[in-house]
Amino acid sequence: MKFAQKIIVLTLLCLIALVGSALATGCVTTQCHDVMGKAKYVHSPVAGGECESCHEATGVKHPGNKGSFNLVATGSGLCLMCHESMTDGKGYAHPAVEDNCAGCHSPHQSNFPKFLYQTGNSLCFRCHEEKAQGAHRHPALDDGCTSCHDPHAGPAEMMLPVAGDALCLQCHDNPVAGKKHVHSALADGCTACHDPHAGMAAKMLPAEGEELCNTCHDSKTAGKKHVHSALADGCTSCHDPHAGQEKNMLAASGAKLCYQCHDNKAKGKNIHGPVAAGECDSCHSPHATDSAAQLLAPGGELCVMCHDDKSALLTEKNTHPIVVEGCTNCHDPHNGPQKYMLPAAGDGLCASCHDAVMQTAATSKVQHAGLDGGCATCHDAHGTGEIRMFTAPAESICYACHDDKKTEISAYKYQHEPVASGECWACHAPHGSTQASLLKAAYPDDFYASFTEDAYALCLECHDRGLLTFGRTSEATGFRNGDRNLHYVHVNKSVKGRTCRVCHGVHGENQIRLVHDTKKFGRWQIPIELNPTEDGGTCLVGCHKPLSYDRIRAVKN
Repeated sequence: MKFAQKIIVLTLLCLIALVGSALATGCVTTQCHDVMGKAKYVHSPVAGGECESCHEATGVKHPGNKGSFNLVATGSGLCLMCHESMTDGKGYAHPAVEDNCAGCHSPHQSNFPKFLYQTGNSLCFRCHEEKAQGAHRHPALDDGCTSCHDPHAGPAEMMLPVAGDALCLQCHDNPVAGKKHVHSALADGCTACHDPHAGMAAKMLPAEGEELCNTCHDSKTAGKKHVHSALADGCTSCHDPHAGQEKNMLAASGAKLCYQCHDNKAKGKNIHGPVAAGECDSCHSPHATDSAAQLLAPGGELCVMCHDDKSALLTEKNTHPIVVEGCTNCHDPHNGPQKYMLPAAGDGLCASCHDAVMQTAATSKVQHAGLDGGCATCHDAHGTGEIRMFTAPAESICYACHDDKKTEISAYKYQHEPVASGECWACHAPHGSTQASLLKAAYPDDFYASFTEDAYALCLECHDRGLLTFGRTSEATGFRNGDRNLHYVHVNKSVKGRTCRVCHGVHGENQIRLVHDTKKFGRWQIPIELNPTEDGGTCLVGCHKPLSYDRIRAVKN
């Protein structure tokens, strides 16, 4: 061992001997205060046996009586007799320092540096135990409370070195730097949302996700049936909680924000106006609604918010059923290959539902010439209030093309009931048929025909079958003499049976029961005159002598 080192060791041994001597002869003896001087760290006056540096005798006998000694100064003033002030020039002092340094430091001895009662956060938590509560602690606490707080005093409140966000930004990057729109909550500082010590949720927040936002903002989803799936990850899926370049701290504006998750809807030949403008929120709520896909209103109610000219479709009769179900059955709400975002043009669109009708129109032996102009010639795709979405009232729809028939029929005194009702389709198939004149079923076209029921299928769709099949009847027809069926007499023949058209007009006539005035037979216009009575009548025709009939009392002609 070198000489200098030996001198140092001898000096320390002498000091220890002196301390031990002082403690042995002072206040610290085996009978009094024997615990003093035995801790790892001993306050120098105690170690030097200089108890009178802090305590002064009052004259009261000691030991054995209280009040034998007083402190030479009160509170922190005692410590400041030897130590420099830790609070001078600082705006905010630790209340514990103002009361007494001994709140944290033992005045005699301790097993912890600086004679503290405990080390690190454990000492602080003796008074501030609530600061340790919370599942998520500020990482700074791992380095101790003094990472942020001066234990004695500081220039800012709570003995902080700087006030508010400036303290946070000493470690954290500024989340609002260069951002145009800042969360209004930050006017109260970072601690408006973050607890600086610990919190129940991540990042020392008091609550998770939307629950935190709802402490200030009204809930955007409460009571709503359909919630934007993005909200499963919280409001911050779309909103930056601190600041953003766009209003409401959004990461992007309009559709650009939506397209961060959703496919771009502004693609295609024909794009819906709001989609082209990037205004997804014209139809969808970004948060929640009671309608699927967060639509602002269900089905057609949403569409008529802009397309008010179609609003009547929601309440009027005879609207196209598929429109009642929803406009999007035909129109894509975002884009489409055809005008109005339709998936196909013209009749091609109709065929997607009405394939059977289109097949009939395309393959029928007899085709309706009106179909050359497409379905829209007769039908409105949405509805006009008329049955079958006709473009005109039912009684006049056919006359738009068949004006010659309108002139003819309107001149008749009596009209066939379907014609009078404007229901031409009762007899004619408007899309196509295997029968002449687009008739829905067979109807003899000649003057004479061998009788079969099938040959009169069209008439028998409405008229009693017994009209042509019963030789005698009391109810199948009113054209009878007693119970002799006179329709049967004329029509039901294996050879040269008279067809219905010989006596009756199919659209109308000027005599009751649609009976002709005349009927052409070759070059001859056969005169026909029916004189009805209450129970029968008389037929005056060119093909036989006048014959009478009576339903109650049969006439012998």
